[in-house]
Amino acid sequence: MPPMTYRTPPLGEWFPVRVTDAVDWDGVDANTFVEVELAGDGTWGDKVGGRVGEELNPGIALISSFVEDDYAFARSAPGAGGLLWELLPVASAGAGGSHTFGGYDAPPSDDTIATDGTETTILTVTLPDAGTYWVHVVACAYGKCSALGGAAGYVKAILYNATDSVYVQPAGAGGVGDYNWQVVAAVQVTGKAVDGTAVIRMPVTVTGETDVELHLKCSGGPTWTEAGYRGAGADGMTYGFYEKLP
Repeated sequence: MPPMTYRTPPLGEWFPVRVTDAVDWDGVDANTFVEVELAGDGTWGDKVGGRVGEELNPGIALISSFVEDDYAFARSAPGAGGLLWELLPVASAGAGGSHTFGGYDAPPSDDTIATDGTETTILTVTLPDAGTYWVHVVACAYGKCSALGGAAGYVKAILYNATDSVYVQPAGAGGVGDYNWQVVAAVQVTGKAVDGTAVIRMPVTVTGETDVELHLKCSGGPTWTEAGYRGAGADGMTYGFYEKLP
């Protein structure tokens, strides 16, 4: 029986891995693995210093098993006291045709955003032609407030279809209000900078080449002293790319 597959990571502390071997753990089929990440040139590879599952603390699949070089989502198994890893398979292309990836964009360095509630464009993922896509974005941002005005300060993110001048929203979401924005960083203490990360994955169907932008903004109410996003650096990385469906 083939394993159940997931096209986007389940909720929780999951991360992508590459299976390196099949092992026996106390009579149970298990796998060793290494964490993988997306590099700046748009290719995936083993993450230097990333998490690993070894023979003494391997990963165990929910359904079926893996072979070498399969990809999976992994997390530390809470029920095993962190001594084992849970593994869920990543979907392959299958008989319906291959998935293509591209449109990678990332800011080269940290920069600031407007603190008056206006939107700042951070990056653009270009969808090359007609079709249905998943747009994947990781947004890393920070903020600092001198006064909160009775509410926390939020740095928020949203995707914007710049070609058609519409926000990218889930089906049935209705009009765009503050509740449609994804919180990236929440400032709840004055005088202290707070960093945060949000992962956004949205399905987009287009009729031709389309630019999808990542916008960030600061919430109204608090008095902001600084806010911005993280480019490629030690404090985080903001990036985006597309996955075109067959």
